[in-house]
Amino acid sequence: MKKKTTHIVLIIGSIIMIMPFIYMILLSLMTYQESVSVPPTIIPNHFMFSNYLEVFRRLDFMTLFINSTIKTVFTTVGVLFISTLAGFAFAKLRFPGKNILFMLIIGIMLIPGQMFLIPQFQTMKFLGWINTLLAVIIPNWVTAYGIFYMRQFFKTVPDELIEAAIMDGYNYFSIYWKIACPLIKPAIIVYAIQTTIGSWNEFLWPLIVNSDPSKQVLPVGISLLSGQHVVEVPIVMAASTLVILPMILIYVFGQKYFKNIDLSMK
Repeated sequence: MKKKTTHIVLIIGSIIMIMPFIYMILLSLMTYQESVSVPPTIIPNHFMFSNYLEVFRRLDFMTLFINSTIKTVFTTVGVLFISTLAGFAFAKLRFPGKNILFMLIIGIMLIPGQMFLIPQFQTMKFLGWINTLLAVIIPNWVTAYGIFYMRQFFKTVPDELIEAAIMDGYNYFSIYWKIACPLIKPAIIVYAIQTTIGSWNEFLWPLIVNSDPSKQVLPVGISLLSGQHVVEVPIVMAASTLVILPMILIYVFGQKYFKNIDLSMK
């Protein structure tokens, strides 16, 4: 009985979660009049697939897609490498000031990200990276949350395993790469999925640092579809549907790792 109740609750919760996505797709197939009608239209009278063609007509969608893909791939790779490397160091290495430095990193997590926008912009301007993809990739490589997250999982790797590897002649980088990382593979993949989705959907920083249309990313491009006085909801929803599809596929293929991960973070 308890198991059936759990399944019912999960099914209801899943329906509630998926309804906004279904309605977004339905909105993308409506006419403008249907999308703003009161009471709201649920099922369009005629499916307007031409709304998707209109997205490609109004936006250089492929350029935006390529920019977003490059940004997301290189951001994810950089974040994973630095976060895992730093997390391993904080979890398994001994060096002066380790605990103090780690507490400073934890403190950074308490500072709103918006506080870093002006210093980051000034740094990008000094480096000459304004209106380049470097400006939306490299500043995201170091994250306090990523270091903390990876450190917690590397702590679960037995110290005896590290000591045995050292006795066998492994250096610390080899231990990190060949022993520690494979042992926490599910955690790394989960964080990779989180980072990928976050980077793909990032809006504010690319909007601030890039004004060149050829260097913009998809979330910023979608905002250009909204007029000053009128928002053509079906067109915006069609663009949003196209943008969200890759992330849904990534989550679907990576969800099994969420089941395998130990969320206790000892």
